[in-house]
Amino acid sequence: MDRVEGDLTVEERSVAADLLVRLGYQGRAARVLGDRPELLVKRLAVRYWSASSSDEVEATALREARDRRLSAETRHALALFVLVRNGRRGTATAAFREAVVVAEETEPSEPLRRQAHFRALAFVPYLAGDLDGTWALLDRAAECQNAAVARTELERLAWEDHAFPLHETIARTHLLTGAADEAAAETEYLVGLSPHDHRTWAIRGDALAAAGRLEEAVDAYGVGVRLGGLPAARAAFQRGWVLRRLGREAEAVEDFRLSQRVDPTAAAVAEALRG
Repeated sequence: MDRVEGDLTVEERSVAADLLVRLGYQGRAARVLGDRPELLVKRLAVRYWSASSSDEVEATALREARDRRLSAETRHALALFVLVRNGRRGTATAAFREAVVVAEETEPSEPLRRQAHFRALAFVPYLAGDLDGTWALLDRAAECQNAAVARTELERLAWEDHAFPLHETIARTHLLTGAADEAAAETEYLVGLSPHDHRTWAIRGDALAAAGRLEEAVDAYGVGVRLGGLPAARAAFQRGWVLRRLGREAEAVEDFRLSQRVDPTAAAVAEALRG
């Protein structure tokens, strides 16, 4: 940490910025990255986590993705950022369609990058209501993930960083298409990959609740509560609803109150407390 603003290589600056962002030091992460063109994608990521609105960052990413003077790798990463942002919102906008074109033009050859490529492109058939096409692309993404071999510790971390969103996407797609049991099974991979990540227990709780495995859902949300931080508000709220379904009203109200203490701005919590 003492060296993060000293004489670092590009790779070291990228890794240091990732660490600083995860620790909440976005300003310092930006200083570490500087204005090096090869760190453009990383700078936009830092801006995304620092800005109150991501619309400007998204517009900048698309503008830079059009720039053929940049490397194919950089343009591809920028296009995927725009593609995934719109895909998660369920909006097949003009920006979404343009990002798809750029991504396809700059398709990578390295397995983990190809995994991210096909995982992102799965939004195209999904938003069009084509589930067969969606699963075909997610299957290709999984094949790419399995083809990647981690030989060093950094490569292992990169493999896990790519594996988590892949299994999360597969689980969420199962959940959104009514396959709750399959979604719950997929979340077991997330537990193995990142047991201390609130996202793991949020989607696992959702999948178990949807599958009718209510006691297990209570336990999953309970882990999310114990992990603390702002995500604990959602975990407590969701656990409260499951407890209410189980007829354990006093415990449910206690969880709703806990959720409200963590995040007093959520209207749904106040409504739940009114019964």
